[in-house]
Amino acid sequence: MEEASREIFWNIQYSWIMYALSVVSVAIMIWAIIRIPRRWRVGKPAGLKEKFTVRFRAFCRTAFADLLFHRKFFGADKKDSRLQEKYAGLMHFFIFSGFFIFLLGAFLDAVSHYTVDFMYDGFYLGYSGYPWPS
Repeated sequence: MEEASREIFWNIQYSWIMYALSVVSVAIMIWAIIRIPRRWRVGKPAGLKEKFTVRFRAFCRTAFADLLFHRKFFGADKKDSRLQEKYAGLMHFFIFSGFFIFLLGAFLDAVSHYTVDFMYDGFYLGYSGYPWPS
């Protein structure tokens, strides 16, 4: 019996094109991240040494709520949240979670291909959602 495994680079003849495009997209992301501190310098200092623990807890709570639950996209940060914002937030959450799941799958695939090959038999079948063989 043949072992179940994932085919790498299925139907892609020139995989270097994919890597070149990913380098370009990462470079654009780094450029955008570098630009963020320029906007921060526009404002005046906030007194960073005052109540550091209180501010850090508030930051962690806000980051968790905004990044994981997309609170602002659902309109929960406004007092007059409309139904349209809730639908837009729900769609954004589904797109984000689908992107995250595909990114996780691509990461596991790359790790399995370039380091330790673990995407076969039982792990692959459980990961891909196929029924177990009888």
